[in-house]
Amino acid sequence: MALKAYLGEPLEFVGRRPEPDDYLLYPEKRTPDRRVYWADPKKPCAPNTVDRRWYRMLEQAGLVGHGVRSGLNMHRARHTFATELRRVAGVEAASQALGHSDLSTTLGIYGHQDQRDLERAMEAFASAREAEDAAGRGNDSPTRPD
Repeated sequence: MALKAYLGEPLEFVGRRPEPDDYLLYPEKRTPDRRVYWADPKKPCAPNTVDRRWYRMLEQAGLVGHGVRSGLNMHRARHTFATELRRVAGVEAASQALGHSDLSTTLGIYGHQDQRDLERAMEAFASAREAEDAAGRGNDSPTRPD
């Protein structure tokens, strides 16, 4: 859907629609207030372009300080997001959000358990046992012996 929209819109400051041999990210020259005044979609961007844009967005979002250009890379952010999503919504939701076509890919990377997972499992187990004990005593609320 987004690709159709991209291909249908003229490129800013180029005056034409994208062509098959255009790069998705290409060199641009901008004014100090970030307006594009020159672009060449036939040339590839410098290797660090995506990284610079990533940190600029993090800075705008208030996640890193001004001028910080290391410490929160895209891979680490994706992994953290996927791990937390797996914990909250399950591995199937994480797989879909990450765009994995095969669930085994997600399980192989994000299926590991850590200390927080173990603590949650033990708390759930203890709560279930207390509920069973209370039900066996004919009591609705779990009680602890003194």
